[in-house]
Amino acid sequence: PGVFAFSGCGTPTCPAQCGSSQALATSAGAAEIVALHWAPVERKLLAADVARHVVLAIASDGSSEQVLWGKQGTAGDADGSALGAARLREPRALALVGRQRL
Repeated sequence: PGVFAFSGCGTPTCPAQCGSSQALATSAGAAEIVALHWAPVERKLLAADVARHVVLAIASDGSSEQVLWGKQGTAGDADGSALGAARLREPRALALVGRQRL
């Protein structure tokens, strides 16, 4: 395993495979990314962060991130709107169903 990054072609890669990759950085605190999913239509990388209890969308160039689901730093098990009442406890996998956009 290595640090996941984006290569010049805009797809997720491992630095060991491409010397021109740019490491992903998160904007707040200690992240622990355990699952990744590429959303090609939106050109974003989805990342499950168990340390911060959220799912992030990271821009294809690694320049920005957005919390999609959960509340940063707040663990829980509650259904609700993505950024409203929904709470995640150490999300460890990502599964997207259908063709809905993020």
